[in-house]
Amino acid sequence: TTRPLSILSDFVVEELPVILRTIDSEESQLFLTTRTEKLIKLLENQPICDNVISLLDLTFLEAAFYANQLEIPQGLISLTNSYANHFCLPPMLTYELIILVNPSHDLRLFSLKETGEHEKLFYQCHKNVEANLYPLATFLLGIAIENKFDPKSLRQLRTLVPKIKAAVEQMLELKSQMSASEYEIFRRYFT
Repeated sequence: TTRPLSILSDFVVEELPVILRTIDSEESQLFLTTRTEKLIKLLENQPICDNVISLLDLTFLEAAFYANQLEIPQGLISLTNSYANHFCLPPMLTYELIILVNPSHDLRLFSLKETGEHEKLFYQCHKNVEANLYPLATFLLGIAIENKFDPKSLRQLRTLVPKIKAAVEQMLELKSQMSASEYEIFRRYFT
């Protein structure tokens, strides 16, 4: 499932971007804190969900607090740490979580409307680039493990050139389509 923490996952996907549009208001800040504390209470005594998207949801929520200089509820920190330990991952929003784990058909976003479209484009482009570069990374890892690069390796590397070119083209296309000002709006959540 793409919503492993049920109501908390629903909150992150459906409500968080709406709240973040008005996060400068005390009312929105209080609502975010109160709602998060209630949702965490519901999850505290449940067994850890064995779906890494659950860690994405928790770290996504933490990043929203952090980027807006709001005090992160202690229950959220504790739950995030437990999930991070379970998955042997850092207790923070990482590139891997936001790009590779974030489900394409149910994306976690910090923004809506035009900025949200740019954010989607950013995530989808990076996911495609990762898919194109994965065979190269696997190949290079094999070379490093074997500590051997021979004519056969060179032929193999040449077969990967189209994927490398595709990744470069995707990044250039992203650069041409994405507004720097829109990127700056959601980039602050990546700290």
